[in-house]
Amino acid sequence: MLRFVARNKCQTDEVRACLKSSTLWLQIKTLSLSTNMRAHLLADSTSAAFGEDILVLGEGKDPKNDRGDISISELCNTVDNPSDLLERVFPNLEPVSAINDQLISQILGEEHIYKSTDRTSDLQDIVNCPVEFLNSLEPAGLPPHILRLRVGCPIIDKPIPYWISKSN
Repeated sequence: MLRFVARNKCQTDEVRACLKSSTLWLQIKTLSLSTNMRAHLLADSTSAAFGEDILVLGEGKDPKNDRGDISISELCNTVDNPSDLLERVFPNLEPVSAINDQLISQILGEEHIYKSTDRTSDLQDIVNCPVEFLNSLEPAGLPPHILRLRVGCPIIDKPIPYWISKSN
């Protein structure tokens, strides 16, 4: 449920600020997602099959197999070694960055590029953490070193975690 900003308010005020409580709600048309963009953009057949099963299930139809059991493809995947498990449970953000880059490229308009300023708080650490290494990191919750934006590009505006800004 989308809500308007209601800072420093109690929970009741936040509920009243929700879009569903607004007079605008009667004017809003509800749309449903019908395409699994991750499977579509990455051409992953397993994700596509799983996405189709979830869509069928969401429409109230049961994807049943020959025995009459509900069948959801590849729901439980097994791995052969711990490194495969780590890759499956904690994947890196490269696919997310690739999808973001592809989507931003499709938005019309002039592209604006912003680069972060990476540095260590201790000058002695510069030997162990060169700027190139710092620029290559993509920690979750922070934008990439090179941020590409266009007018109309959606942005999630949230505060930087306190432990990052604390040293500045």
